[in-house]
Amino acid sequence: MKRMMLFFFFIVLLLFYCAAKAKDISVGKDGFSTITEAVEKAQPGDTLRVSPGLYTENTESFPIVIDKPLKIIGETGTVLESPPFIPLLKVEVEGVSVENIDFRLLRWGIVGLADRLSIKNCKFTLFDDTYRVSSCGIWLAGMKNATLQDNRFYGCGVCIAGVPINENSDSKPVLTGLFEVGDDTEYFSSHMFINNFVNDKPLYYFNNAKNLTVPEDAGQVIVVCSENVSINNIDASDCSMGLIVAHCKNVNVAHTNTDRCGLFGIYLAYVDHGKIGNSTVRESNHAMDFRASKHLLIENCSVESSDQGIFFSFVDNSRVLYCDVTSTGQGYFFAAGNLNSVVQCKVVNCENGMNLQKENDISIINNYFEGNSVCALRVDRSPSAIVNNYFYQNWVDVMAYSDVSIILTNNIFCESKSCGLYLRDISYSVIECNTFENCLDSSIQIQGKISDTSLENNTVGK
Repeated sequence: MKRMMLFFFFIVLLLFYCAAKAKDISVGKDGFSTITEAVEKAQPGDTLRVSPGLYTENTESFPIVIDKPLKIIGETGTVLESPPFIPLLKVEVEGVSVENIDFRLLRWGIVGLADRLSIKNCKFTLFDDTYRVSSCGIWLAGMKNATLQDNRFYGCGVCIAGVPINENSDSKPVLTGLFEVGDDTEYFSSHMFINNFVNDKPLYYFNNAKNLTVPEDAGQVIVVCSENVSINNIDASDCSMGLIVAHCKNVNVAHTNTDRCGLFGIYLAYVDHGKIGNSTVRESNHAMDFRASKHLLIENCSVESSDQGIFFSFVDNSRVLYCDVTSTGQGYFFAAGNLNSVVQCKVVNCENGMNLQKENDISIINNYFEGNSVCALRVDRSPSAIVNNYFYQNWVDVMAYSDVSIILTNNIFCESKSCGLYLRDISYSVIECNTFENCLDSSIQIQGKISDTSLENNTVGK
């Protein structure tokens, strides 16, 4: 008992000592001339008071890495301006506070990688739309217990994910090249959001809600660890992630619009049973992105002029019905999922219309592919049933490779500009009763070995 009392007394003395040693540091007036230098010379617990002025790459070394617990407090007119593609602040230690600073970003404003980050009364602006793709006001990545209060976002917003990709991430759902999706619910649910706005509309954050209907005036929506969620008639455009729904059950999204989003327009992660209906996304990075989820229905949705259209990763038992994707890089993308299907959808004027990578037992039925400049349907190590589809004036209609089972029947290949069907190293497959019409170069090309495969009753026209 005496030892415990002595230990407690020592901790109290240490805290008083640290508090006594903490000091205010002036930046921009009679103290340090740059934030970078002030952060480097500061001691844990210090407060940096940043004078009004424009702090740019001409004097600062961005990203400014915060590797000790500090308070960074600006005044009216304290502005940090980003160089292209570089974050402004990178927080790597617990207990950092940032207040009253205007962030003008061309990539990311603040990357939070450590717990108990507090950001209050700050402004985040994507100040050149040329750099919209992958832009984000605040990343909360692999960290817990953040507090965001009285912040304003323009052309950007808040993104939440797991830890940065590392040697243990290989078998986990990830945001490619960035972070894990986040299997720990506390990465999403432990935060506090108070009075934040995106494009002068409320940023709504809901945690552990049941039978929730999100207000229609939202500028951004974040819903975590909730059940029976309804998100209808919302325009969350010009954001980083317009809708974030994570670790939820029974989600219904309808009649939403999330144009010009830097990362994802509509984003669902770790969702069990969800429906996205009658929603549109234009000019976003990933228009609709679904990860580590199951039992989803994407129906009557439209995507245009985005980098990625409808994106599935580690998604099981889900369907895409009656959707149109136009003028994107990847139209539809599926990876590492099971028992998904795409039925009666359109993909027009994309680069790769539909890309399947390590999908298991996916069905592609009654779809229309037109004018895709690289490949209409790419099948990579994905057992699949491809039936009753119509391909028209694509560069390559179907490209399939690797020794997995493919059923390719009753499809029409019309006026392909290079090749109707390209096969490489195919095994255990059925390729029958397809029609090839006016393929400009060749109807079928075969490379490598074809084994245990039926290639019969296909018709080649002029």
